[in-house]
Amino acid sequence: MDKVIPMTQELFESCFEKLMSVDAIRSCMKLMEEYPEFTDTMAQNIMNELDLTEEDFQPLSEEESKAGLQALKERIARETGAVI
Repeated sequence: MDKVIPMTQELFESCFEKLMSVDAIRSCMKLMEEYPEFTDTMAQNIMNELDLTEEDFQPLSEEESKAGLQALKERIARETGAVI
């Protein structure tokens, strides 16, 4: 049986950084979906490093949210050739 290394925050962030460095967006998204607790911790760590709080962010309108999602889908499609 293969050895299995348990996921840690350090390993998660290392994997995330490596995937981002090679523009593996889908793999990043899968990693984040599979480990939401590590994703949340990473986001909080970044916010702490930048001295940001939730109050520093303005909520998006539904229109802004839809436009942002559409732009992200178009970028993913353009960069991967996938139909989304």
